[in-house]
Amino acid sequence: MKWNILICMAVLGMPVACGIVELESGQKEENGVWVSPSHGNGNQDSDKQDSGVSPAKKSLYVTALEYPKDYDWRSDLEKGSVRCSLVVYRDGSPVMKLAVGDEYQVSSDADMHRMVGSDLYTDYSTDIETIIKKNGQECFRYSGRESIYGIHVVGKDIYTLGQSRSGEGFSFRKNGEAILVRGSGSLYSHFDYDRDDGFSFSFNETVSSQSGKVQRHYMVRDSLVSQVAMREDIRYVWDVILHDGQPCYVASVRGINGLLLADGDKLSALDIPGSAMVFTARILLIEGDVVVEAVIGEDVGFTSIIWRNGELVKSFSDCLTVVAFDSSSEGLSCALNSPFRKGGGLIFNDSEEYEIPEGYVCSTNKAVARKDGILHVGLSSVNGGQPCIWKESRMEQLPVNGFITEIKASAP
Repeated sequence: MKWNILICMAVLGMPVACGIVELESGQKEENGVWVSPSHGNGNQDSDKQDSGVSPAKKSLYVTALEYPKDYDWRSDLEKGSVRCSLVVYRDGSPVMKLAVGDEYQVSSDADMHRMVGSDLYTDYSTDIETIIKKNGQECFRYSGRESIYGIHVVGKDIYTLGQSRSGEGFSFRKNGEAILVRGSGSLYSHFDYDRDDGFSFSFNETVSSQSGKVQRHYMVRDSLVSQVAMREDIRYVWDVILHDGQPCYVASVRGINGLLLADGDKLSALDIPGSAMVFTARILLIEGDVVVEAVIGEDVGFTSIIWRNGELVKSFSDCLTVVAFDSSSEGLSCALNSPFRKGGGLIFNDSEEYEIPEGYVCSTNKAVARKDGILHVGLSSVNGGQPCIWKESRMEQLPVNGFITEIKASAP
């Protein structure tokens, strides 16, 4: 996840923080929050969203960082003092605006806010605490500085999974109260919820053995931790996820140049060019299938390869790497950037390919979503212009001086 965000930031020259904001005339609140009357009282069916129950109608939510009209947000020379806000659009209309900055305990980091249903959840770390807010209002805080890997809302309860910002240790919490806390271990990026199977996530931990330091891998289901059995010839495990009730992992194996996908008892060899090296690999579950995306490097650069259920789907060329996948499970779609070019990426939509217009790149790893069967991709201008939403080869401008951080289809 961090790999793809760093690629976006390198291409855009994107800032990672901004400061105090003055909301537009007539919109300022003491706590730096403006909510449109049309936003309603929040999503009361977030548990239905997380359990995979599709509502009859969805709205398209877009979040964006907005800077003053003439400010060059790419260089962000006035970081820490420039006015900045986090704006939420629903079906093209602004419905919420949060002031960004330490004073408001809201960060401009795209990893530190996300839409859950129709509500905007943010996390913020002080020197000693982690604070969770919903639509700008504090829900709870707890001791320790954590990077939040995911939030699920089930009924009225908020579940979080957070990795310590030291890199070791994590906590799984309900409304801020600990369900599972470990002082060691590094999380993989998945935090999943199913109404029947409950919560699941995975982590790895380095332990001492008679042969030296070894890495062990664990699956967590609700609060039950179990070690994942691995082959003895495993050299490095890239990702672990729960699929059909069984651990599924992708790994590099000693003596083999490619990757190994282990889905329960099924093993699949994922071939890569003989001279290539794997930089990253991850697993996604799309339409019930296991999709693996890997970034490989050769002498000419690095690029992404995608497999589905062990079969090659696409090996991209021209140093293109996947930034964001559509997470709706309605098809295999993604957006790719080139870290060596100022634009000129690609949109891959169920085997169809579209060039991203020159001068634009996919904004973040959450900027792709499908609504009513139509793919939407958030694109930011490398020249500092207004961002756009790509929709069926059309570009729709978003009226902000800044960049898009997320696109998501949810019930209003």
